[in-house]
Amino acid sequence: MMSVIRGELIKLLTLRLALWTILLAAACGALLTGTLAFIGPENATPPMPGLDTPDGVAIVLGLPTVLLFIPALIGTIAITSEYRHRTIGTTFLAVPRRGQVLGAKLVVYTLLGLTYGLASSIASGAALFAGAAARGVTIPVPVGEIILPLLQLALAAAVYMVLGVSIGALARNQLIAIGIVAALIALVAVAWFSPLLTLTKVQVSGSRLVDTDKVSNFVLDSQRGRPLPQVRPGTVEDSVLGEFPKAEAAS
Repeated sequence: MMSVIRGELIKLLTLRLALWTILLAAACGALLTGTLAFIGPENATPPMPGLDTPDGVAIVLGLPTVLLFIPALIGTIAITSEYRHRTIGTTFLAVPRRGQVLGAKLVVYTLLGLTYGLASSIASGAALFAGAAARGVTIPVPVGEIILPLLQLALAAAVYMVLGVSIGALARNQLIAIGIVAALIALVAVAWFSPLLTLTKVQVSGSRLVDTDKVSNFVLDSQRGRPLPQVRPGTVEDSVLGEFPKAEAAS
């Protein structure tokens, strides 16, 4: 199995796909994050929290997730191209066990997905600090809390890459595989941006020392109209505990 993985890795490096993937990831991460960081989220339309707030930092760091479809497409096109040009037949002749070949490809493209995610994360983090420095803004979030979402981005890129490879291996036809990936991405985009899933009501229970209506209104003032997938429970909990010190916990 290790020899098959090594062969797939050599093939990937020979095609220079890894190099172009890293360059594309860095460009996407720096472009999206850097643009909003230099402009300032508060100057966007509609206005968003600025970089001097934890919510603003979270929004800027979350921008690269919009382009997670790219590693999925890279994986899909890479595997279906082998079927389209029949080059995968040579691999199957050398390794008759197709399960080993596909398993090796999943391992190699998982590594490529992680590489894509790390390159995008590093570029995004650098763009965030560069934008904040250029505008004279102090980022109010510890470095550890910035690294965590960036690592999550790297893992998500690996998952999307594997998803693209899996769809390509099952569909084999390049156009059909790309169509399936596009449909899945569209569903995710609808869930992420759809006004049908926006936060319109907050229910507070289990509180005796804090006015539940005040807590509900406080959360709605900052989160109203935001699609539920974009609501960060941890950020909401921290803001509630900061505003209502009598509250022992929030979840």
